Amino acid sequence: MATVKLMLRGTKNPSNINIRFVNGRQIDFTTPIGIYVNPSHWDPKNQKIRNVIEIQNRDEINSRLNKLKIHCIDQFNNDFSTGKIINKIWFENIVKTFFNRPKAIL
Repeated sequence: MATVKLMLRGTKNPSNINIRFVNGRQIDFTTPIGIYVNPSHWDPKNQKIRNVIEIQNRDEINSRLNKLKIHCIDQFNNDFSTGKIINKIWFENIVKTFFNRPKAIL
């Protein structure tokens, strides 16, 4: 069963939120999503920003983070069933397309 978790790596302020995608023993990918938060405002148990007055747009961010988790599992189900290669590059592209980030030109 595929699972998606949001977590912080490090204790510096601000810290980047990372997303981890795990499916069995074969698939375990982690990538930063580019949203930074103060570690004291992060709730690791519920994987969201705490209800703190200092962050005005926390509800929007938390909603977006929940949608990202659902999007990753939906994309995995679609791509796995059609035979696409599931690797770290695939996962990073899923996160980038969710946030409408431009692709890097080399």
